[in-house]
Amino acid sequence: MVIVDLSDAHGQDFRIGKVTRKIDRKTFEVHYYETNSKARSMNQWAYFPNYYVLQDSGESKEVNTLKNASDSVPNTNVFTVDELLFKPFHLTKKHHVPKEIIEKLQLAGFVCLIVDFTLPWDFHYDAVYAGKRKLPDEVWDDELDECELRIRREE
Repeated sequence: MVIVDLSDAHGQDFRIGKVTRKIDRKTFEVHYYETNSKARSMNQWAYFPNYYVLQDSGESKEVNTLKNASDSVPNTNVFTVDELLFKPFHLTKKHHVPKEIIEKLQLAGFVCLIVDFTLPWDFHYDAVYAGKRKLPDEVWDDELDECELRIRREE
């Protein structure tokens, strides 16, 4: 598997694919792989070969599958070695991109790292008590004070 750089004046972009044919020393054909996953994290996305399937209406539909139909056409493109972002790699057994590759994409600015956390206290906005509500730092200070009191009692 390889990651090819599709960046242009509109921003950074990449595609994941498998080299299917060497054209010459510096040029090769890549069969794109895509995901249908709705998972929030890229390390949970399963990637499969991408095909165009002709519909009865005459339009084509993209399908991501290991078992292509007889009338499907692989979604391929030609690239040069200079357009490769990293060294080739293998998908995991679950067809996921390895975490090391995702980390390289993140460090290169191609994917974003989003940190999701839950506050350690229950913080609600109540219009009736808006003037009396404590800010998160004050709540945290109160929790630390309570913790110190419990420690002193246990001693």
